[in-house]
Amino acid sequence: MEHLHLIKRNETVCVIIDAQDKLHRVIPDSHEVMRNVAILASGMRELGAPVVVTEQYPKGVGPTCPEIKAVLGDAPIIEKREFSCYANESFQKLMAPYANKTLVLCGFEAHVCVLQTAIQARSRGHRVAIVTDAVSSRSRPNKEAALERLRAAGCCMVTTEMILFELLETSTDPAFKAISQLIK
Repeated sequence: MEHLHLIKRNETVCVIIDAQDKLHRVIPDSHEVMRNVAILASGMRELGAPVVVTEQYPKGVGPTCPEIKAVLGDAPIIEKREFSCYANESFQKLMAPYANKTLVLCGFEAHVCVLQTAIQARSRGHRVAIVTDAVSSRSRPNKEAALERLRAAGCCMVTTEMILFELLETSTDPAFKAISQLIK
C-alpha cells in the first residue's frame, strides 16, 4: 500500500469481520475492541462511507454483537463459512462495485479471517487499512503475528481515531462534531 496516500472517504469501504457474540466472549481485550468497532461503524455511517458486515457461521458462533448491530443501520450482513471473506461468493458480489477501493478492516480474529481477507483483498488490487485497536485474536501472540504479516503484505496500520479523522479531513466538515463526540 502506498503509505503516503491519505485515505479518502469516497474511496473507502469498512468491513466488519465476524464481530460476533461467541468470539467476543473468548477474546481477552474484546470489550475495548468492540467499543472501537462500534465507534468505527458509527463514524463511517456519519461520514457516508459504506459498511459491510460478515458473520462466520452465525448458527454456531452467534450473531453480530448487539452493541455493533445497534449502530449498523442498513449495512448488509453476509453469512459465511469461509475464513477469507473473498472466498465467499455473496461477499464477492456485494463488493464488486467497490473494486479498487480502500478496505478498512476490523473484527475477529486477526490471525484468521481478518488476515486471509486482507491478503486476498491486496491480491485483488485493494489498498487495505487494518484498524489495530479494532481487531483482536484469542491470544496476543496470534494478534501480533497477524499484524506483522499484514504490515509485510502492504497493509496500512491505523487506529479508530486515526482513520476517522483522516476521512474527516477538516474540522469544518459537518460530521466533525459527531465524530468528535464518538471518540470521547
